Amino acid sequence: MFANDKSIDNIESLFKEIKNYIELQGQYVKLDLIEKLTILLSTLILILLLVILCMMALFYFSFMMVYTLAPLVGSLIGGYAVIGGIILLLALIIYRLRRKLIFQPKDIQPITYTIEMISQRRLEKKQQLRDSKKRIHELTQELFAPQVSQNKMENLMQHVNAGIAAYDGIRTGMLILRRIRAFFPKKKHHKS
Repeated sequence: MFANDKSIDNIESLFKEIKNYIELQGQYVKLDLIEKLTILLSTLILILLLVILCMMALFYFSFMMVYTLAPLVGSLIGGYAVIGGIILLLALIIYRLRRKLIFQPKDIQPITYTIEMISQRRLEKKQQLRDSKKRIHELTQELFAPQVSQNKMENLMQHVNAGIAAYDGIRTGMLILRRIRAFFPKKKHHKS
């Protein structure tokens, strides 16, 4: 049934490779999720910061307009205009530097991973998954490849063994189906 005498070693290698493939798949999914969540969280922080700063600027500009309409014009108007302008300028600066300040902060807080690093690790895991899948395919091909027969008698015996294995597989499948059907009894139709 198996291609050569190392079939037990091949089966063991195959199971190890399948286990490795599943672990790599889990790591890949985690890295992909981390990358997407990091981008989402950074974008949400940026939007929240810009909304707060714009609301503050609107607040000061609205006070400025109130004071410009007041009959007594004092120096408070200039103060509110300057503060509103500074806040608006700060919001524009943060928006322009959003990638350096939020997506890849360097001076603000030490972060060990950047989006590019996570993307690079995700691509490495993807390549490792491809390599593992290729090794699994090669091991199954080696494990189940037909043996090369040395003479006609070996060729005949291989065909007989293949026939017995096919019969055994069909018979086992039928027994399994019967056991499964036992869990689902047939409905009897009552004639009215």
